[in-house]
Amino acid sequence: MPKNNNKKIEQRTLKELSTPNVNQQPLCIEFPNIDVTFKSKSSLIYLLPTFHGFIGEDPHKHLKEFHVVCSTMKP
Repeated sequence: MPKNNNKKIEQRTLKELSTPNVNQQPLCIEFPNIDVTFKSKSSLIYLLPTFHGFIGEDPHKHLKEFHVVCSTMKP
């Protein structure tokens, strides 16, 4: 028989439980604090992988490929 710890259980709706708490979750995009002028060359844009959000596409794989391509485009 489970022990009752006399803890008050907060009653929340399913919608409230499924809503993420934005204040506690860090953003996945971090902007660096640097003063460097960036120039994108249109001849290199075709090398970037495309992501359409289709059912069979893996967003994590796309981000890995994107990172690999971008890391090879050093000035």
